[in-house]
Amino acid sequence: MRNFRRTAGFTLIELMITIVVLAIITALTVPSFSDMIENSRRISCANQLLGALQFARSEAVRRGEQVTVDWEKGIEKGLSVYVTANSATMLQQTALCNGPQVNQNSNNTTFNFKPNGQTTLSAELKISICEKQKTDESGRSISVLSTGVVRSKVDTCVSEEQ
Repeated sequence: MRNFRRTAGFTLIELMITIVVLAIITALTVPSFSDMIENSRRISCANQLLGALQFARSEAVRRGEQVTVDWEKGIEKGLSVYVTANSATMLQQTALCNGPQVNQNSNNTTFNFKPNGQTTLSAELKISICEKQKTDESGRSISVLSTGVVRSKVDTCVSEEQ
């Protein structure tokens, strides 16, 4: 008599069930993963902008002269921040925020930090960082006070039409 060994392996039904379970798990996790990526972009953009503003303030105090912060927005290039001293010496140029939308409560895109750390702003400058075309989601906001204090916090995004 011959002893037949049963070969180890998967049946077609076991393989199909595994693939279906994997497809269901993937379908459930992809939306939360994309939300996590968007949130990470907002936080990264806010942190880079906050860093540039804090750098400008500390350089004004360290140098004992006014330091200018200037930024420009563009759909293709995102947001670029320029920090200069004496209107000529470039201290830092930062390309930021390719993805999230950056808005501010003022049309003025240039201001100075004075040697004492205060700004030339007459009112609070609020910069909001949100995903394009999305409202009522968690975004970030950065506030620059006339005293020179720069704050970052979680904020709720609102549409521009409201």
